Formats: sequence, C-alpha cells, structure tokens
Amino acid sequence: MLTVLRNASQGWLGRIIVGVILALLTVAFAIWGISDVFRGFGRASVATIGTVEITEERFRNEYDRERQELSRRIGRQVTTEQARLFGIAENLLSRMTAEAAMDQRARELVLGMSDEAVARSVVDDPNYRVAGGRFDAGAFREWLRQNGMTEQTYIAQRRQLLIRRQIAEGLAGRIDSPRVMEEAIHRFQTERRVIQYATVPAERFATVDAPSEDVLRTYFDITRSAFRAPEYRQVNVLVLNAEALAGRINVSDQDLAQAYEARRSTYVTAERRTLRQITFQDRAAATAARERLNANFTFDQLAAELGRSPADLSLGTLTAVEVLDPEVRAAAFSLGAGVPSGVVSSRFGPVIVIADAIEAEKVRTLAEVSAELRAALQLERGQREILDMHDKVEDERASGSRLAEVARKLELPFVEVAALDSSGRNMAGEAIGQTLGGNEVVAAIFRNAEGFDADPVQVRGQGFIWFDVQRITPSRERSLDEVRQQVVERWTNDQRANRMNGFARELVTRINAGRPIAEVVAEAGLSLLQSEPFARSGQVGDLGAGVGEAAFATAKDRAGSANTGADGLDRVVFVVISSEVPPFTALEDRITQDLDRTYGDDILGQYVARLERDLGVTVNRAIVNRITGATAP
Repeated sequence: MLTVLRNASQGWLGRIIVGVILALLTVAFAIWGISDVFRGFGRASVATIGTVEITEERFRNEYDRERQELSRRIGRQVTTEQARLFGIAENLLSRMTAEAAMDQRARELVLGMSDEAVARSVVDDPNYRVAGGRFDAGAFREWLRQNGMTEQTYIAQRRQLLIRRQIAEGLAGRIDSPRVMEEAIHRFQTERRVIQYATVPAERFATVDAPSEDVLRTYFDITRSAFRAPEYRQVNVLVLNAEALAGRINVSDQDLAQAYEARRSTYVTAERRTLRQITFQDRAAATAARERLNANFTFDQLAAELGRSPADLSLGTLTAVEVLDPEVRAAAFSLGAGVPSGVVSSRFGPVIVIADAIEAEKVRTLAEVSAELRAALQLERGQREILDMHDKVEDERASGSRLAEVARKLELPFVEVAALDSSGRNMAGEAIGQTLGGNEVVAAIFRNAEGFDADPVQVRGQGFIWFDVQRITPSRERSLDEVRQQVVERWTNDQRANRMNGFARELVTRINAGRPIAEVVAEAGLSLLQSEPFARSGQVGDLGAGVGEAAFATAKDRAGSANTGADGLDRVVFVVISSEVPPFTALEDRITQDLDRTYGDDILGQYVARLERDLGVTVNRAIVNRITGATAP
C-alpha cells in the first residue's frame, strides 16, 4: 500500500490525488478516531474531584488492600462476589473522594506538614511499638510489606492524613455541645413524675350484647377490605447459615483442649463474698471500736450498739471486681469468714468490714463444658465457611440445578412452604416468617415473580437465603360466612373500645373542669391509687407502658387517660401531681464526649459534602466495574 502511494506521488497529478486522500483520512480521524484517543487520557482516572484525580492504579491498589485485610480478618480469601456483598468498592470510593476533596482544600489553604512532624507521628503510632513502648522499625517494615507499600508511599499518605486532620480539628476538634442540649438531655433522663390514678376495667363498663344479623352484615360491608384473603405464595427456601454447616464440622479433642485453655476465664465463676461494713465519722472512733471487737464483743453487737440497721451494713454478695473501693476490696477479700477487718480508709470514711460467707471460686472442667464448647467451635467455623458455601450454591444454580437439587447435593436445609402471606404468616395465621430468615426474606419473596431465579438474600450476621416462588394465589374478598367469627369479634371490640374511650374522656373532662380526682373516681365506684416516682422510660407499677408515656405528655395538675391491660381495652385515668427534675450540674463524661463527637462528626460531614458539591465529583463507573469485576472488562 505504501509503495503504491509512493509511486503514485511521483507525478503532479498523483501528488494531487494522494493529497486529497490524506486530507480525507485526516478529517476521518479527526471525526471518529483522534477524539477517542484524546478522550482516552481521562479514562485512567476512577474519579475526579475538582483538580484532584483518583487514578485507576491507586484505586486498584487500595481495593486489593481492603480485600486482603478483610481476608485476613475472616481467615479466607474474599472472592469478587463476596467483596461486592460487603460493599468494599462503594465504601472505598466514598472515603477516597472525601479525602480528595480535603486534599484539594488543603492545597488552596497552603497547608503543610514538616518532615519532623510526620516522622514523630510514625514513631508515636502504637501499631509500631513493642513491649515497653519503644518504636520497632522491624514491625513498621513488616506492616509495609503486608500492605504492599513502600516507605515513600506510606510517608506521603501519612503526610496527607496529618494535613487533613488540621482541617478536621480546625472545624470540629474543639466542639462543645450546647449547654441547652445537655440540660435537655438531663431533664429527659432525670425527670421523675408521680400520678394519682384509677383503673377503669372494661369488664365492668363495656359489656356489649351480640350484634343482630343486620348490624353484623352492615358492619361487614363497611369493613369488608379488612377481611380480604391476602395474597399467598408457595415458595421453596434453601437456608445457609452457621447452624446448617455446624453439624458436618469435626472438632478434634486437641482443638477442644486448645480452645478451652484460650477461653478458660469464661468458665470461671469468681469467688463471691457476702460483705457488711460499719462506717465511722473519724479514724479515732473506728480504731476505738476495732479494739473492742473480740470473741466476747462481736461485729453484730457493735452494730447494734451504734444503732445501725441491717440495710446500713450490707454491701451484698459481691465478687472482687464488684467492690468499687480498692481499699475495701483488698481488705474484704483477704479476710477469713466471720473475721472483722482492721480500720480501712474507704472513700466515704473509715470502715470496718466483715465477710459473713465466702463462696469459693468455681472452675468448670473441660469435661463439663466439652459439649457446649464443641458446639460453639462448630458454629464459629461454620460462620467462617458460609462464604465458601455461598459460592458453591451459586455454581450449582448457574449450572441449572433447582434449589431442591442443590439442597440435596450440598446437604443444606430446604423448606417447602405451601402458603405464605406478606406478613410472614401461613393460612392458619401462624407466624412462620422468622423461621425463613425474617421480614427481609419475606419482603424479597413478595418482590419476585413466579418461576424466576431470585438473588439470594443476605441475612445480616446469619447467612444467606435462596428461594423459588412456585405459585402465587392472588388476594380475594371473603364472604361473611367465611369470616363470621372474626367479624363478630372485631365488631365487639370496636364497640367496647368506643364505650371505654367515651367513659374515660368523661372522667378526664370532669377532673380538668376542677373536680378532685378522688371525688370523680369514687362516684364511678373506682379505687384511687398513687404511683411511686417513675422515669420517662420507666414502668408505672404493673400498668401498661402507655401510662408512663401519657403521663409525660400531660401537664402537671392536669388529667389524662391511657390504655392498659393485655387486651388494650382497660383504661387508666390519672392526674399528674408531681414533676421533679434534680438541679443540673453536669452530664456523665461519656454522654458529653458522645455529644461532642456527634456534633463534630456532623459538622465535618457537612463540610466534606459541601466541598464535594462545590468542587464537583465525577466517577468513571466503567473503570470501577472493571476493577471490581462487576462487569466484563
């Protein structure tokens, strides 16, 4: 071809023709070919955030590192499908785009970090320290080797991390939660209320005669939709969880012995002592009292002489770790039974302690716990094998095997459900959804069509569920004769509830109009009671949980009512007579720290989201899918 062109271009006419051909080729490349070449330069980036690019190589390296780390944690290689189920790629992409946005902002702010500061952060990292707190260069190099990183790459990433922390700490490092929020939490947690109340029993105030046929039929016509037969689905279910695999796992006696030694502390019941103590105002009084104790003047006699009640003396039956005061703990657990201690300087003043009874430490032997330990090891190993078995099930399904065949071949539990409705009940009204994997599985069954292979449902923390919908029975209206008893029961309960609501409202109206609750409930033949102080989330005596909620929704000195009783028909009429909140000092350190951290995280999250929105984030899904194996390369 080139020779022909060369020969043709020797004459003036040939040169014109060749020039025209080359011009046409140039235009063609410009339209169809060259633009693709130039567009191809941007395709090496997985994502672009402003002017920062996440390269394909970097994303691939991080993705592989995440998979390797997960593989180390679960003890086996994570497959591509398993990585997708764990959401590794999406979590990684979200994190890397957030970091890139922070890096872009750091450059705009001209932030930096000195080599000395970076080196100090590495030396101070507890991951690279050995016993005694000394930095171990060998441990650092081993970490680099395991993560496939060079020291230069690590230092560069460490520097960027420290720079991002400058921004984060500048935004949220010293966030203190608002005092008004702390006071609101204090009020919510510590407010205590007291009510006077009377229980209004439905059996006395809401008796209802049986409905006539005309009334029942009219009621049924109005509420017909409530009695429809639901859609039912006949479904086959294959279950893969740790229990399904545990029975086939062999645990050797050697493995059992090793596990027992590793978990020996869990089979130890610590020594417990029944303790009492006498507290004194000063050490002199305690010393004088201790000197009087002997065989003829006992601890009990001393307590009686001082006028101390049993409640004043008892600490309870406790283990050593349950005794909070270290001085009392040391003394109490060094005594013989019935021998009083010397004078102990506790946090609340001088005390004398005595151990009335001692329950010795008990250790369950390997022989005693072998059965439960073996079962626990089988479950743990079964949990680790779930992902491998998942792949085997998928391979069998891909070859065309039905679930029943897969279950037989792989010896997995298989359930044939004749009828299941969307609430997880069978035709008899029995709840069977939980035995199939819970609401998530039931919802998936009702999302899929009859006869189609559905994706497995991953049940969080348990395993996987596969199902085939065999047949769908549509929802239909039922006749009155089919559901007569249910209609009668519903009509009766509605009538009783209406009467109880009306009666309770009438009592509440009288009380709120100014009449004392004692008079109102006495006229109704009810007994007036008073509760103990209760918290917002606490139970009010043996009343239903709704009583406490209603009491906290009612103003002080006002009346209200709430449902109680197992059938929800009984009512409680009450008046809030007391609402007390202890003075606010400060919340527990843990609550304050959680609040501060929550505010800080929220501010930082909003900041990063705004950065990404302002800078613009574009993601090349084709590259992400190619790296993660979501689509063919």
